Amino acid sequence: QHFLQSVELRDVDEINKILDKYLSDIPECFHTSISTLKNHREYVINAIETTYSNASVEGNNNIIKTFKKISFGFRSFRNLRARILLRNRYKICCSSSSNELDTTA
Repeated sequence: QHFLQSVELRDVDEINKILDKYLSDIPECFHTSISTLKNHREYVINAIETTYSNASVEGNNNIIKTFKKISFGFRSFRNLRARILLRNRYKICCSSSSNELDTTA
């Protein structure tokens, strides 16, 4: 709980103190987790210090994968692509000169 609270408060010093504790001071059920966090300390601290996240990209990937699973009813890739773009609120315009879809945000 103390570690989670430190992450929420973005307290890097406190997280370093927790990770620097000896494993004998920590309950045995957490030894593997603490060891993993110690091995990846640089990345853990970086994730806490910065506000960057790839959550939106992962969310879009998940939506696209879901559409691919259910897309057997689509007659073409063009229709699947149009559905994904509509889901992401893009304005779709059909080009009369080609079979391509033009998109605008």
